Amino acid sequence: RLEHIKSLLTELVDWEVFQVNPAFGLKNLPEEDTQKFIPLDSEERIKLREYLYLEHYQFYIYCITIYYTGIRPDEILSLRIKDLDFKTCTLHLDPFSNVVKNKKERRKAVHTKLMRFFEQMDLDQYDPSWFIFSKDFKTGPFTQHRKVATELWKKLIWDQLGIEKYLYSLKHTGADDLIAAGISEDFVKDHLGHSSKFMTRRYTQKGIEASKKAVIDANIEF
Repeated sequence: RLEHIKSLLTELVDWEVFQVNPAFGLKNLPEEDTQKFIPLDSEERIKLREYLYLEHYQFYIYCITIYYTGIRPDEILSLRIKDLDFKTCTLHLDPFSNVVKNKKERRKAVHTKLMRFFEQMDLDQYDPSWFIFSKDFKTGPFTQHRKVATELWKKLIWDQLGIEKYLYSLKHTGADDLIAAGISEDFVKDHLGHSSKFMTRRYTQKGIEASKKAVIDANIEF
């Protein structure tokens, strides 16, 4: 695709629309490592759950937030207390945040089991503008860089547990579980914010609410 753009711009240079080809020197983006998307198997999940829950509880909550919500790891680190709505079981993703993938208003369904963990964090005791996962993945006033989570995941999961899966695999583990639980593929795609050329229809508000309810009450557990 990039080559097509370069060719087109070269023609415009020939026609003296541009003096130089603005795409000159651009390289194709590297292909994504498919290993990032391989879900955890049942044995790996048990090892990870038992270890993190007992030894690194706050990081455990951060990890299962990826699993249950399908939100990207860096987007989760940008979540503030005020973004969490306990009444509707939803998280608001700020479209003006630097880490949000697209700049559209998004509200993500939060599974009831994850909501219980948030409730236990006593978030109402803190300033609503504080980040849910700040330093050491505890609630605090400062944001934390994605590399902190990536490096801790490598240290704990790759090096100590010997599970050679990426942090991002938690998102796809959750997606697989939703489908296995009987949630329609369209609902799961909506929940994860995925799009593809095969998705031709847009959700009505009723459809979006139906998908949220299905995700919130799905019979899954990490």
